[in-house]
Amino acid sequence: MNAHSRRAELERHLLEKATDIRRNNEGCFDNDILEDYLIAWQQLKRYYEEHDEACLDIEVIREYLRWLNALASAWHNTALGSHCREQAREAVYQLEASLADIIKAVEMRRYPHGR
Repeated sequence: MNAHSRRAELERHLLEKATDIRRNNEGCFDNDILEDYLIAWQQLKRYYEEHDEACLDIEVIREYLRWLNALASAWHNTALGSHCREQAREAVYQLEASLADIIKAVEMRRYPHGR
């Protein structure tokens, strides 16, 4: 499998995980499913750290924004229990870190001596 195919496979996997995310009766996100989504981001991050690639599918960016907004809303929703809000806060940080790490990996390859 070539690198482009591997990236496309990782992106498809991430998009599938994004469609699986659900909330339980308390308003919390299903922890296992949310964790699978965040792990998919980590796998994509590792791909970018290991390959000289700079493209990211627009659908992946769309889902990133969709879930970043949903998680941030849950984090700040005082009607939710503190454990739900904490779960959302942690997921926001992990999601933001994953994309930041992808950008960092691309920049380090593109600009090895800095920008």
